[in-house]
Amino acid sequence: KFQIYDNSQFTVGNSHDGVFYHDGSNTFLVNNTGNIYIQNDGSSTSEEILIRPKGGENSIRAIANGAVELYHDNTKMAYTSASGFEVTNGNLLSHLDIKVLNDDRKLFLGAGNDLRLYHNGTNSYIDNITGDLYIRGVDEKYLYIQAKSGENSIICKDDGAVELYHDNSKVFETTS
Repeated sequence: KFQIYDNSQFTVGNSHDGVFYHDGSNTFLVNNTGNIYIQNDGSSTSEEILIRPKGGENSIRAIANGAVELYHDNTKMAYTSASGFEVTNGNLLSHLDIKVLNDDRKLFLGAGNDLRLYHNGTNSYIDNITGDLYIRGVDEKYLYIQAKSGENSIICKDDGAVELYHDNSKVFETTS
């Protein structure tokens, strides 16, 4: 049995490049040069690496030749696959600026992938597969549809008129 006492250090490398120690409350693995690799040697049958904040509760699971899984309170929330990154439970909370959806890749929304947004390299699409599609303004705002930036085509005013435009000039409106 090998024992390192509190505040003692186990070091490796000619210049103490790697240090392992316990300060009485916490355990530290410190690398003073290069990278830290946590690697399975490939001889085990499961070939995975688990990070567990407490016994039996997964946090991160890395599977050889496969997925990396992320957990919250031991429930798998998201993982990588050959198709990309997938969220399995909960919501993908958006503070994201999604820029990498290649042509012909669709953003699916809804439990049955009922709403689809995509670009095919030439045109952009919003496909509603079930129910009605609502485009709404909120809190006393107007809804503008512009064929090109700065050129109105349709303006829908809350509690008021609908205006139709030709070449950015109003040609028709509804009134009470």
